[in-house]
Amino acid sequence: MSSRPLDVSTVTPPLGDQHDSTIIMLHGSGDSGLGLKEWLEMEGNLFRFERTKVIFPTAHWRPYSLLGPYGTQRVWFDRLRLDPTGKEDLPGMKEMAGLVKDVIQSEVDGGIPLSRIVLGGFSMGGGQALFTAISDDELCSGLV
Repeated sequence: MSSRPLDVSTVTPPLGDQHDSTIIMLHGSGDSGLGLKEWLEMEGNLFRFERTKVIFPTAHWRPYSLLGPYGTQRVWFDRLRLDPTGKEDLPGMKEMAGLVKDVIQSEVDGGIPLSRIVLGGFSMGGGQALFTAISDDELCSGLV
């Protein structure tokens, strides 16, 4: 597993003074946590809540086979082919699931119960969120 934690510096804080729940949203391939946050903000006040913090982690730069032998991109896992029969990068998905679980654990350590944490994502981030959630039946209270 990677020794580098995910960059979790992009956050939408709660509107109010109290923080009692968290949403963690994973971006799509080639994007960043900041990019996903800015895109959602263009749609209005989505993901702005009175007592909920929203964290937008950013995946590490890593090799991405769809870009050729030297291509790297911020992705949650590699994609060897872009079709349903393509082999999945299970080791990469497991590695990133562990890092996402570290973000969740950090929230729990800060006093937010698992029952008040929701994990979600867009495009590849949605796939990674789903993989992370189904790999641990006590991970979080919801999946977006």
